[in-house]
Amino acid sequence: MSKLKRAVTGVFVAEIFGIVAAAGTAHAAEVQTTAADLLARYPGLHQLDAQGRPQVFFGMPMNEGATAEQAATDWLAQNDTAFGIGKLDLSLVRVDNIENRFTAFTYQQTLDGIPLEFSMVKIIVLDANDTHKVVFASAKAGQYPSAGLGTVNLTAEEARAVVSAMDEHKNLLVWSAPEMIAYMGEGDLTQWIKPRLVWRFTGELPSITGEPIKKTFIVDASNGQLMYARNEILNIDVTGQVRGRATPTPLGNAAADWSGNAPADRGIPGIRVRINGSNTNSVYTDANGNFTIPWTGIAPVTVDCSVADGRWVAVQEQLAGQALDTASASATPGTPVTLNLNPATSTQYTNAQLNAFLAQNATHDFWTSYSNGSTILNAVLPAKTTVSGTCNAFYDGTSTNFYPVGGSCNNTAFSSVVSHEYGHHIVNRLGLAQNGFGEGFGDLMSILEWDDVIVGRYFFTNGGAVRYPDTDNVRYPCTGCEVHTAGEVIGGIVTNLRHSFATKYNATALENLRQLVISWSRVTVGGSNPDSATPTTETEFLTVNDTDGNINNGTPDLCEIVAAFGAHGIALSGLSSSVTFVTTPATAPAVVAPSVSLPLTLSVSGTCRVPVLNTARVYWKYGTGAISSAPMTAAGTNAYSASITSPPCAAGSLQYYFSVNTQPAGGGAVTTVYFPSGDGGTTPAANTVSIASSSQAVSDDFEADRGWTVGPNTAISGIWTRVVPLGTTSGGQQVQPASDHSATGSLCFVTGQGSVGGAVGEQDIDGGFTTLISPAYNFAGYSDVKVSYWRWFSNGAGAGPYEDTFTVSASTNNGTTWTTAEVVGPGSASDPNVNGGWVNSVWTLSSKGLTPSSQIKLRFVAQDAVNPSLVEAALDDVSLTGLQCVDPTPCPADFNQDGGVDGSDVAAFFQAWQNGESSADVNQDGGVDGGDVATFFIAWQNGGC
Repeated sequence: MSKLKRAVTGVFVAEIFGIVAAAGTAHAAEVQTTAADLLARYPGLHQLDAQGRPQVFFGMPMNEGATAEQAATDWLAQNDTAFGIGKLDLSLVRVDNIENRFTAFTYQQTLDGIPLEFSMVKIIVLDANDTHKVVFASAKAGQYPSAGLGTVNLTAEEARAVVSAMDEHKNLLVWSAPEMIAYMGEGDLTQWIKPRLVWRFTGELPSITGEPIKKTFIVDASNGQLMYARNEILNIDVTGQVRGRATPTPLGNAAADWSGNAPADRGIPGIRVRINGSNTNSVYTDANGNFTIPWTGIAPVTVDCSVADGRWVAVQEQLAGQALDTASASATPGTPVTLNLNPATSTQYTNAQLNAFLAQNATHDFWTSYSNGSTILNAVLPAKTTVSGTCNAFYDGTSTNFYPVGGSCNNTAFSSVVSHEYGHHIVNRLGLAQNGFGEGFGDLMSILEWDDVIVGRYFFTNGGAVRYPDTDNVRYPCTGCEVHTAGEVIGGIVTNLRHSFATKYNATALENLRQLVISWSRVTVGGSNPDSATPTTETEFLTVNDTDGNINNGTPDLCEIVAAFGAHGIALSGLSSSVTFVTTPATAPAVVAPSVSLPLTLSVSGTCRVPVLNTARVYWKYGTGAISSAPMTAAGTNAYSASITSPPCAAGSLQYYFSVNTQPAGGGAVTTVYFPSGDGGTTPAANTVSIASSSQAVSDDFEADRGWTVGPNTAISGIWTRVVPLGTTSGGQQVQPASDHSATGSLCFVTGQGSVGGAVGEQDIDGGFTTLISPAYNFAGYSDVKVSYWRWFSNGAGAGPYEDTFTVSASTNNGTTWTTAEVVGPGSASDPNVNGGWVNSVWTLSSKGLTPSSQIKLRFVAQDAVNPSLVEAALDDVSLTGLQCVDPTPCPADFNQDGGVDGSDVAAFFQAWQNGESSADVNQDGGVDGGDVATFFIAWQNGGC
């Protein structure tokens, strides 16, 4: 059972050489719940993996408890091993009530009683109708190393001395006391790092005349190696302008202090007002700046206030000789008095002080107001103005910092920038890693609080802003992006939601979005360096948006959420905002015989866009002829049928596709969408079918050696081999098949065969490509060749998922030249072609621009050539079929093909002719017109064919 404690207490001290942190009994072998067990127990539950390990379970209610805490505790006790890293020792660090609908439990992992930095387990319980059900579980946790956490071989002071002696850190003047923690990396998921014992401490060079420096150092406790130097100065890298006394901040236009945005008088909330300089006789002003201090007596008193004395912010002026904004006056009890801060003679420095005070206080209250009174931000955070330098602002873990006018920038202490920097503080208080997530979250605070989709409006003196997440269209994964650009992924998602909520909710749109995003912020596990949003982020949004614990039946804003994430490259398998088409046949046949009826069925459905009843059509054309179309026959609600006739041999091919009219679920403009489609629905991409008779020529199930060759290869492992496969799995995903595809026999080609019980990556493809080539096949004289095979490809596991490809090529000159037939991958988590499983592929030589010959070869090349990851491929049941075409003798008189020529043929013909159906083209000239009527009646009057 997981060990649950109310709080992390005590500090692990290991000052003696040679202490070894050994594995405890909690890591002993025992029966464990797997991810597969959990999914089987709760049908409809979804799983999301990170770097080959289960990370999130969501989408369906799981176990229930008498209380929310009991439900969470029971889930962990029964299921924590489903994350694939054994039992978890957890400390409960926070419980959040979210919208009075959810209770979110946040745990930190401990290893041998030592906190693991950036570890986080989230359990979300839906509280509804006096029930408490777990609806979401996620984990960023470390796997206890088989050899333990390591040996402590140096003291805290020795660890600090290692760093302070380094040339690049000798200038740091202020050092914190080292503390011992377990370390598994910087809180991102680029790779899993084995936890180790480390000393953690900070070194700081305060801002004097130049840029401040503050770093957190991670030093290996066993060997003194500096593992990481974390920069705690989190710059915004923006430029703008700060206003006067209190720069106006109208919603939608949160601009800097510049000549076109003159300061204006306003009430100052959250500032302490004192009587006679006493904190005992003081209160904080309300949202409008009003105050009432209980007092006895009638004699006048002195009242005063200062921007250095706020409820949640203390302004600290960094320019020598520059006074702080203060005010005092004599007040007669019973007679209102006004204290005037930053009068009309204000400067950029006093404007900046008041702007920083107002915006930081406002951002604290903004986040807290949507958080059911959460108190995690309830501490004074210094805001430093006129920090030495220009064109910047930063958060360093203990304060926000803003620069004066200079260079090409305005004073950076203004609404949007202050909110961004305080957003970093919120991320810090939530226990999350910064990186791109911190930058994106800071932008969200600016976007949502000021309802302005532009971040840092008028930050530059030329009027330019810092970022435009609404139009920059940054997408996931943001490979190679610096952190501020990566932050625009979540920024763009939320601005998309701002627009769609405006259409859906009108006056309440902003409030609804603010509540959704801040509820999400209290359950999120953060991003994945550098990305500010990942598929996990979408699961978190949907979970807090849901009302019954079952995401499979939708959430109130599922359509808007899925569309917003999809617009920025994040799409969860099984969740779509588009219309779904299901056809019979499911995929177009590669070949059909000439002049035969091809029955088709179609069913359509949609959650966010829904099909309009009885609007389905089928389109077809023969060879290079004109497109014909006809309405499909209703066969139930949103279900249809039709039949088209294949053309004669001379046409060479048949193309067909479908359409249906759709509109938003709540009503609105009608749009026609097509299937198949190359652009998401608005443009058709037809199925193409060859017209031919067929003759089986060759097949190979690999049960015998029939002349296939391996090479050339550059990979150092995972070379093609014909064996009985040994299945391998990673994070619940089947990486290599456990059996061949054939109904009989057991052999197939796979990329490398590991040992029984070996590691999953023992013989996967590494360091290059491996090639498999068929013997030469003779199909001279045929009009075409149909190629069919069953392939397996898995590239979604390991450190670099969905980057590599599996390429199939064909040659008609014995391998002298090759033509690419298909490229499988890179794909995504929702692509069935790249996540294991046998997949049938069928195509013809003609579709690749090739003509049959006596020297046809096939080539299969699988690779791991980008980043090291788990890549496996397999091949089985290859067949080639020679195709030829002979038109059947037509019998137009027996139109209904019942074996007789009578009046029913006339009725059937005229119905088809009036509908323009292709079967009425009895003279086979490619059109349905009067010539077909003449041809039919001549044949019918003659009594036969």
